[in-house]
Amino acid sequence: MFQVASLVDEILNHIDCKFLIVDNHGKVLHLSKSLIDHKLDSPIDLDKNYFDLFPGLEQSKGKIQDGSILRELIATGEIFTHEISLLKKDYFLVKIKEWTHPKEEFFLKDVDLLNRLRQGVIIWNPGIQKIEFLNEIMIQWLELDESDPNEFHEYKSVLDHILSSSLEFLEQLKIQTGSGKELILNVTRIPIYNRNAELFGFIIENISPYQNTIKQLLKSTRRFKRLFHTMAQGVVYHRADGEIIDANQAALKLLGLSLEQIKGTKPVDPLWKVIHPDGSDFPGEEHPAMISLTQGLKVEDVIMGVYHPEKQTFVWLLVNSQPVFTKHSKKISHVIATFTDITKQTLAEQKLRKQVKLQELLAGTAMDYIHIDPIEVAPTVQRTLQELGKFMDADRSYIFEYDFTNRITNNTYEWCAEGIEPQIEELQEVPFDLYDYS
Repeated sequence: MFQVASLVDEILNHIDCKFLIVDNHGKVLHLSKSLIDHKLDSPIDLDKNYFDLFPGLEQSKGKIQDGSILRELIATGEIFTHEISLLKKDYFLVKIKEWTHPKEEFFLKDVDLLNRLRQGVIIWNPGIQKIEFLNEIMIQWLELDESDPNEFHEYKSVLDHILSSSLEFLEQLKIQTGSGKELILNVTRIPIYNRNAELFGFIIENISPYQNTIKQLLKSTRRFKRLFHTMAQGVVYHRADGEIIDANQAALKLLGLSLEQIKGTKPVDPLWKVIHPDGSDFPGEEHPAMISLTQGLKVEDVIMGVYHPEKQTFVWLLVNSQPVFTKHSKKISHVIATFTDITKQTLAEQKLRKQVKLQELLAGTAMDYIHIDPIEVAPTVQRTLQELGKFMDADRSYIFEYDFTNRITNNTYEWCAEGIEPQIEELQEVPFDLYDYS
């Protein structure tokens, strides 16, 4: 084993260091929490340029350059160093450290602190090309036998991309363990001060679990989108203010509209022509989605007739809506409305009900004329015409009496709907010749 000078301080300070990310023009893109805490006495304005944010920088010349180290002198007399390194094209990492002289060596027992870290740690001696130290979590990730320290050196070939790099940061580096398992690592390289040798430490963040989680989420998202757009049931998403933000293909087909036409609309908008099963208007405020939004209730099995502009008729939908609440505030985030096409069933039921009602009407009419008093015939006939006319949704209904001897016909009874002018007076002694019976 070896003695490490300032090893614990260097690694722990790096993991919890003050840093920010800037672009090549000096625009501040991100600040670490520790840097925000450090600047509490002078509130940080993210709209400021990097050089405006740190007016005490010396020898900066207003330029961001990879590998440059700038000094910052603050009012209290303290000096901080700003180490600039390229993350990727046009983006730079700026690490801020308090300037100190090289520190004294720590005892080996302090290295035990490194084994408590959740990040991996590698100590590399480039002079003798030897891995001097791996902390416990790094050994676990690499699937090594920690009882055999010699295996560290034998594993050099696997870690060669890390050990041979002169870059301060490696992003999403892929390596394979002896068993063939792939690891995806973010690696930070830092120099370590030691009396006997030049050493380098590598801080390793294993992002493989996150990458796998992201892959699973993407896979799950793709499956959801496929299901969303291929399912037969219509689905519409409403924002908390009622506006439609998305709809699947089934919904658009059932409504006869495009996504561009319905996106941004609300149930209360005049675009929608909706009726109840009895034909009466269905106000937007009473739509299931609006009930869920305003009252936070789940609404089920509501039958709605929605006008279909392409078919120029109403389609019948069985609608459900479900509010979705935010996790913490319990406010409504959005509402999901689903609907199924029940037009065929609804029309068949309407036809059957109409047939049953007609049979009841005819049976009742027949009963009215059994043993009827002659003086009741005229009013009964008039009532029958009214019932039949209303049932058929007609403007008027007539009874004509034919005189085959004189070949004329007379309108003897007439019922007219409200607003319809009677014609009974004009339909007297009308010759047969005026009618086309062909």
